[in-house]
Amino acid sequence: MQIICISYAMELAEKLARDCRSIMTSCWYKLLFPKTRLSNQRPALQELITTNHGSRLATSVGGILTGRGCDLMIVDDAAKPE
Repeated sequence: MQIICISYAMELAEKLARDCRSIMTSCWYKLLFPKTRLSNQRPALQELITTNHGSRLATSVGGILTGRGCDLMIVDDAAKPE
């Protein structure tokens, strides 16, 4: 799957991406999902790519998504509290 996660601020998007990477590299995750591994081809925090060509892109409301498609879009905290 191609997943895009959008948050209001890039700081939050990056924090959630770090959390996702941490989970995907944990021992318990590897036991539950033995065929899902992060690829070394793109170690950038904003885009996690799996060895089976899945991905998770982290961006903010003002971020660039031009030309990017996805199977699942997660929008978290997309509006200012004001």
